[in-house]
Amino acid sequence: MKGKKFYVFLGVILLIGVSAVHFYRQKQSERYLEFEAYEIENIEKEIASLYNEEKTDLSDKLSTEQLDNIQEELEELKNKEYSLENQQRLDKVEEEYLMAKAMDELQTDIKGLFIEEGIIKKDLTLDEVINLEEQIGEFQEKVVYYDRNQTTLADAKEQVNVIQAAKSYIDDLFEEDSVRIDVTRENEEEALELIQKIKNEEAREELLARAEIINLALTEAEEALALEEALAEEEAAAQQALEEAEELEETSEQTEWQPNQSETWNNSGNTGNTNNTNNTSNWRPPSNSSGSETTSQGNSQPSNPSSEETTNEAEDEETDTSSEVELEPEEPPAEQEEDTNEEQ
Repeated sequence: MKGKKFYVFLGVILLIGVSAVHFYRQKQSERYLEFEAYEIENIEKEIASLYNEEKTDLSDKLSTEQLDNIQEELEELKNKEYSLENQQRLDKVEEEYLMAKAMDELQTDIKGLFIEEGIIKKDLTLDEVINLEEQIGEFQEKVVYYDRNQTTLADAKEQVNVIQAAKSYIDDLFEEDSVRIDVTRENEEEALELIQKIKNEEAREELLARAEIINLALTEAEEALALEEALAEEEAAAQQALEEAEELEETSEQTEWQPNQSETWNNSGNTGNTNNTNNTSNWRPPSNSSGSETTSQGNSQPSNPSSEETTNEAEDEETDTSSEVELEPEEPPAEQEEDTNEEQ
């Protein structure tokens, strides 16, 4: 009877001991889980501070030092064994951390496209901008972050296009190292308009230097053209003066020749009249055999018919001579003098 009670008592003690151990272990496990949860909860809070409240953008207070500290804490937690639930929580916060870190690095790269706010680097290429645009597309669910950086990239792309457009246009105005001969002031003005759109001062100054080369080339061409036109005008004026002088000389010669010709014609007419007068003076009436008949005829008639006919013929010859002189074409004075000598 006593032995049986002993075994019962021993069994009760063992049961109590096992229960106590189980209870202790359970309590220990619960405490451990609580501690795990505490660690995970702390890292979750730290990672949550990397974002804004809506988790649509990075926090304004985010710093590189903050990211480095969280990185160290995560490395320590990853070396511990956690319950499945807490391990899943740890994996999730690590993903959020890596996303925040990637977003910060990408945003830093985007800011690196600019030498200051709103002004891109001089040597920025379109490929660099496009590459960043592709990367930012992975964070479209972070609406505020995505919109802000996408707008920044769009501005950078526009500035790159402006610089490239100005460079390309100016390059087309050159043939090797010389300005093309068909370049005009309108081309220069258009180039300057494109240059003025460039925000980067260094890039703008470089292109303005090339535009100045164009200006000098155009100025030289304009001066050469002006000189050529001036010489052409002088030559034309000299030619016109020469032609006017020749015309004046011809007019003067004609003026001197016409009075001499008129004088020659007058001399010819006077000579003809003199000859006719002499012929008339030398005319004598025919002699008659009877003096009485002469006297009788003279008394009965006013004049001798033969004498009248002779006088009329002389006048007709004089008129014909004058007509011939007037109808003759103009001839040089020398020939006219020869005709006059022949008539004399």
